[in-house]
Amino acid sequence: MLLLNIEKIKHRENENAFVPWRRFFARNLDFFWFSATASWLLAMSGIVFLRPYYWIIWPFIFLFYETLMLAVFQSTPGKYLLGLSFEFEGNKLFTMTTAFSRSWNVFWRGEAFGIFPLFLITWGLAYGNLKDHGVTWWDRQLKLAVLYRNTSISR
Repeated sequence: MLLLNIEKIKHRENENAFVPWRRFFARNLDFFWFSATASWLLAMSGIVFLRPYYWIIWPFIFLFYETLMLAVFQSTPGKYLLGLSFEFEGNKLFTMTTAFSRSWNVFWRGEAFGIFPLFLITWGLAYGNLKDHGVTWWDRQLKLAVLYRNTSISR
């Protein structure tokens, strides 16, 4: 069944201008949205967010935010805005466990825990894998296909 999903991706590649960078930008848009909103809420509540250890734990807090968004809404704001959706083998939905598994694997295998320069290497590897095979390691592991919706206003 996963092969059928990958074939859907390859078919949509031609008709919807499949661009691997959409996933990258969606993730960064989600992180920006989360960071801006959470920072504003913390500032409004009087919490000062300047200590260095806060910035170390910030990506881990984002990990739980993304897990919650995927489990509850089956998407995140960035993925929705950039036309990305998920399809599981057997048309299942995200559970908290699968959402956390995907978020953790992206954070570990795709982002290298945000450690420079390691994340540059993992970005390159993930891009190459996605470009060559149409699926990333973490999506293959979960038997998950990422579908690309046309985001053009004119269509």
